[in-house]
Amino acid sequence: MSIMKMRVQAVSETPTRVKVGTRGFNIIIDEPEQMGGTNLGMTPVEGLLSTYSACISITFRAIAEQMNIKIDSLNIITTGLMDNDKFRGIETDQRVGLYDINLKVDVKTDADQATIDKILQMAEEKCPVTDNIKNETPVTISAKII
Repeated sequence: MSIMKMRVQAVSETPTRVKVGTRGFNIIIDEPEQMGGTNLGMTPVEGLLSTYSACISITFRAIAEQMNIKIDSLNIITTGLMDNDKFRGIETDQRVGLYDINLKVDVKTDADQATIDKILQMAEEKCPVTDNIKNETPVTISAKII
């Protein structure tokens, strides 16, 4: 087994804007103005969907390469549905997170549809982000006063 420890640091810059970094790379996560943010970056949920899209793209291309399938272009549109009421403090039975995610992959290639379907199936099975979205992962959260 080859275990990798991932580490990300998030620094709250304002009530809605967070600078997130790892390995010398930084991004800004923020809320749109209508949610009280400054709209300087994507929302956390948009970040999740972006990460999912990127992971499927990387995994898809790796599998295609292993199968000697040439990919001329790969475009992924990922959408998600969520009810924002609970986050805003409104009582609801709806979950606070995404309750539907739809990932659409457009591929330019000489391969046939059956081959592309097989690659996508394999990418879904091998994508770590898909695994974390589809399966429960133990989470430990703690806080301390500094």
